Amino acid sequence: MKLPRPAPPPTAEPSPPVGGPHNPGYTACDGVAYPDPIPDTDAVHALERGAVWITYDPARTAPNTVQALTVTRVTDADFLFMSPYPGLDSPISLQAWGHRLALDTPDDPRFELFIRALSDNPNTTPLPDAGCAPGT
Repeated sequence: MKLPRPAPPPTAEPSPPVGGPHNPGYTACDGVAYPDPIPDTDAVHALERGAVWITYDPARTAPNTVQALTVTRVTDADFLFMSPYPGLDSPISLQAWGHRLALDTPDDPRFELFIRALSDNPNTTPLPDAGCAPGT
C-alpha cells in the first residue's frame, strides 16, 4: 500500500512584507513618518521603487524613540518612510525589496548599514530610478 505524500510545509510570508503583490498606487517614501499604519500593498510598491520602510511596534517602542527617528532620521530623507506596525516580532523592523532586518533598537549599528546599503540601490530593486515622491 502506497502512503500519501505529505503536504509541503506552509511558507510564511514575512510580516511586514518585503515584496509581492501590490497596489498600483504607492506610499510616498520621500521622508515621511506616518502616524498610523499604512496598507502593506502600498508600502510594497514603495519598496519596489527602492525605498526602505522603517516599522515599529507602538506597544514596544517608546514614544521618544519614535519622535527621535522621525526628526533625526526620517523627515525629508529620500527613499525612506516610517509607520507603526502593531504586532511586530521585534520592536523595530526595516524592510527593503527582498530584505528584512528585525532590531530591538535603532542604536544597533546594523540600522544605518541596512539603510545605506539598500535605500535607492539600483541593484536590489525592480524599479530603479522610479522615484519616491508622489506623482513620480
